[in-house]
Amino acid sequence: MKRSIVMGAIILLLPFGAMAAHAAVSAEDKIFVQQAAIGGLAEVQEGQLAAAQGGSATVKRFSQQM
Repeated sequence: MKRSIVMGAIILLLPFGAMAAHAAVSAEDKIFVQQAAIGGLAEVQEGQLAAAQGGSATVKRFSQQM
């Protein structure tokens, strides 16, 4: 769990480091990048939850792909 929190923080902050090299990034682009990173983190956490609590082997296999 701690590892996924650290990875989530990295995912959220990494795009901002890349954008620092390009100062002319619009506010809308910054918002999009942040929301995309949050969505990606949510998908990872949902996959972990499905792997841990999935009721069938099919669900657990699918969660490994997420």
